[in-house]
Amino acid sequence: MKRSPLASTHLALGATFQTAGEWEVVAHYGDPPAECRSIRQTVGLADLSRRGKIRLTGKDRAEFLHGQVTNDIKKLQPGEGVYAVFTTPKAKILGEVVVSCLSDALWLAVPGEIAAAMVAHLDRFLFTADVMIEDLTDRYACLSLQGPVARKALEAAIPGVVPPAPYGVWEGAWKAYPLLVVGSASTGEEGYDCYLPVEGAEALWGALREAGKPWGLQPVGLEALEILRIETGIPRYGAELDETVMPLEARLDHAISYTKGCYVGQETIARIHYQGHVNKILVGLKGEGAAIPSQGDVLYKEGQEVGRVTSAVLSPTLEAVVALGYAKRASSEPGTALTIQTAAGDVQAVVTELPFYMRTG
Repeated sequence: MKRSPLASTHLALGATFQTAGEWEVVAHYGDPPAECRSIRQTVGLADLSRRGKIRLTGKDRAEFLHGQVTNDIKKLQPGEGVYAVFTTPKAKILGEVVVSCLSDALWLAVPGEIAAAMVAHLDRFLFTADVMIEDLTDRYACLSLQGPVARKALEAAIPGVVPPAPYGVWEGAWKAYPLLVVGSASTGEEGYDCYLPVEGAEALWGALREAGKPWGLQPVGLEALEILRIETGIPRYGAELDETVMPLEARLDHAISYTKGCYVGQETIARIHYQGHVNKILVGLKGEGAAIPSQGDVLYKEGQEVGRVTSAVLSPTLEAVVALGYAKRASSEPGTALTIQTAAGDVQAVVTELPFYMRTG
């Protein structure tokens, strides 16, 4: 079982742990709703060190990756980045990735549970290209500031930092350690993911906590992050995204370039975009009552099966049960009444426009 370099620090803060793949991660620090509120109202700090981290170097790196993912990589300049997905030849999702363009490399952040698989996938297509692939998952930590005052806390902790836009990247140093700060879009709030060698993780965690004290910064675990993700309507690999789903079914239009040329899965995606439509699509669901559906629970409309739930939580922001799932196109319009068949009985739900939550002002 892999553990964060900050495991003892989290334990001292009262963390409860859970297993996520081959990693032990923080589930919460005692009060997930309070952790949610800290990010929605001020700022929270999360340890995302289990995230997969891959570095591509070599003169052919941009052209090589350009042919493997759905978004445009060759156009990126140092400091810029994009969100994309890896797809099969039939346009099913193999994985999601944030690609950040560094001065001498491409930095790929992928879900931790598929990091090794993505390295192997890239290596299979390498052939004669001048590209070096490094899996840095175990060598780099990732600490994430999230919330409306995340920028202020970041600037207070890291002198000289220039906070990047979502998916963009700032390259610098903190104390004796190389540091990357990547703009995050994972909670619906302003966010920054800080990558540095594991040897510096504990010191940076302490500096970020100290910098956030004036705004009441709280450490945040996986349960709160999952609630915030669902409130914001963001699909996640392992829940909404897998090899049974196409990017357009998951509403990932922002992950796709239709002008970049050929890549694995491009022909199918382009044909659907220009000539057809998907048969199922990601929807938001607001449930009645307090019962929380489980992944895989079936959606019915007038007695006919029309889809399945992929994620569900009790939202402290909305004070309601909200869920993500896939429904047949004819049953996906906001306002459509559906029934969710759960282990505890039927739950009535209404299809709701995504995102459930969006910051205004």
